[in-house]
Amino acid sequence: MAAWALGASVVGSAPVTLTYDGPDPALGAYLAAVADSTGADSTGTDSTRSARLARRPIVVVIADALRADQMSVYGQANLYAAPRETTPVLDSLWRSGALDRFDARSVCTTSHCGILGILGSRHWAEMTRRPTTAGEVLRGLGYATHYVLSGDHTHFYDLRALTAPGAATYADGTALGGANVNDDRAAIARLATLDLASDTTFVYLHLMSAHQIADRLPAYARWQPSDASPYRAGRRDRAALVNRYHNGVRQADAMIGALFAELRRQGALGRALVVVTGDHGEHLGERGRYGHSRAPYDAVVGVPLLVYDPLAPPYPARTLASTTDIAPTLARAIGAPVPPFWSGAALQTAHDRRALAAGSLSGESVVFTARGRLFQAIRDTDDRSGTGDAALYDLHADPAQTRDRMHDPAYAGVAAAARRWLGSAEAMR
Repeated sequence: MAAWALGASVVGSAPVTLTYDGPDPALGAYLAAVADSTGADSTGTDSTRSARLARRPIVVVIADALRADQMSVYGQANLYAAPRETTPVLDSLWRSGALDRFDARSVCTTSHCGILGILGSRHWAEMTRRPTTAGEVLRGLGYATHYVLSGDHTHFYDLRALTAPGAATYADGTALGGANVNDDRAAIARLATLDLASDTTFVYLHLMSAHQIADRLPAYARWQPSDASPYRAGRRDRAALVNRYHNGVRQADAMIGALFAELRRQGALGRALVVVTGDHGEHLGERGRYGHSRAPYDAVVGVPLLVYDPLAPPYPARTLASTTDIAPTLARAIGAPVPPFWSGAALQTAHDRRALAAGSLSGESVVFTARGRLFQAIRDTDDRSGTGDAALYDLHADPAQTRDRMHDPAYAGVAAAARRWLGSAEAMR
């Protein structure tokens, strides 16, 4: 049995422990319903259950600590240096029209809940039990599931047991044989051993390059100096930390380029669905903070969501996308109904989301639309200012979140909306 301690939905309440005790009965009911709708035998093998689905190769890339506003493919809205080409591979794909790009938010500020939010389509406040993951659903629909993961997922809050039951391949940094557990090159090399062209292949690829503890390669150390560390107070030179982070983003982009090259080599590029996202973002000195976790400011929940889907027309625009939308998108891409136990909305469909919640053990936040742009309201329990009140930020005019507008008369209407949205169940739809 795997156990994982997670903060409860109400800030300050006792943690919830998630366990894996076998498949959720709702999964069996869902698979039986799919079999009935396709005319397949629900008592047959996994492959016969999904005989009439439009299966195709699927790859989900989660780049640890990848922050959208520091990627040139997103235009680097929040600049701490002159504009930099941090994502040349993704830039090229975007310019060619091969990518759909969404303004997205993670469900939380750390890897364990961030990954489960992506794979299990569950918001922070909904994680009172272990979510059924995309890998489990796809496996039930006839897929072989492969987890190729830089980093130690086996021992990190039992992520292996919680995310990958029944996996055909499970190789994280403890087994890939790289220079260390955070060496993305070893994960990329393992991809060559998989049949990426098979229409029943699902791959979850986890990359560590953007994370501060990644194995950094000299070839991508473009911006200098970069010999800073967010974990050593005497070395927190902000300019050097930004340089180090941007070098890591560029390295992650190169690894994604290597994935696309392998898909091309195996003849899968014309059919594969590839989704690129992040489990959380990264503080780069905002409010004196570095790294991630803690309260869900936009710096640590604003993540990329990029979709490569050569078999579909352009996806409809969405003002607010969530990483919970990814798993439903995978189901929709193969003609399967979206499981009712998932919270997100498939990106192929129009979805009018006006607000989006995130949480952590240190607070809660909601990004919402008002006056034709995005705002964030946040309650930070680590804030020692003494007010105890939520803060309000205009993400368009103030992306670095330096000016609290909660008590600004010019923002009175927006502040009232912010108070309504905080803690609202509608912000998880």
